[in-house]
Amino acid sequence: MAENQGLPHLKFDKFYEPRTYNYPKKTPIKFPLVQRDRAIHGNALLQQLTSIKEQFRIAREEQLPENIIRDDALYVDFYSEYEFPLKFESLTQETDTPQYQILNIKEEITYTEDNQEQKRYRVVVMMKEGGVSKFIKKVTEYLDHTKNIKDKDGNLTEKPKNGALIANISLIQLASLRSFWSDGPEIPFPENQDAVIWWEVWFRRTQNDGVRLQNVLHNLREIGAQISPQTLEFPEHRVRLVRASARQLSGSLLLLDNLAEL
Repeated sequence: MAENQGLPHLKFDKFYEPRTYNYPKKTPIKFPLVQRDRAIHGNALLQQLTSIKEQFRIAREEQLPENIIRDDALYVDFYSEYEFPLKFESLTQETDTPQYQILNIKEEITYTEDNQEQKRYRVVVMMKEGGVSKFIKKVTEYLDHTKNIKDKDGNLTEKPKNGALIANISLIQLASLRSFWSDGPEIPFPENQDAVIWWEVWFRRTQNDGVRLQNVLHNLREIGAQISPQTLEFPEHRVRLVRASARQLSGSLLLLDNLAEL
């Protein structure tokens, strides 16, 4: 019988052959990347990000309706190339005061002219102005050949820095209220921007959560929205029913940084 080696509850009554345990071999999963012209792709994204950063200046100069509150944040859509994933973990900061944070991820399915299904991802990200600057830096490094990834010997390779993040992004643009709609395609987003209806609004919990929620309620009251007194509480979200038009919500909720989905 084999020695129990301090484990008397394990007994070997039959034939046995001692063997050394071998850890399972780790097989790295290769992340698929779109083959791009680095200069064309990087400069296109750089232009899109620069345009978004300019929106912060425009927002500061914009005259808002009296008593409406605005946070220093914008909502941005990141689209993947069809049939390619995004580096989701690189699109969010897990801190108490993130400069950019994923709010929702949707898989969009469309069909080609010959009826072939194709899929892509759309990610809504809350971005502070500093967060946009960080992404501009990432794209700038992606374009810079002197920043290429080095091999184990310290030699520059042909792989661009931040390539796994940048290569599969097809488009970066400002998000709209429609970006937060979670019931499509079964229930389409309301086409009439002025139709007053009930919305189930999900707000993400943030630092100074009580103050931020009061800002939301303040803006909604200022635009004349009807707010249900009941609140559903979840670890990461609060949910309220709000009766207003899409146009009213666009002029109030999109000015604050804690909207998650509709």
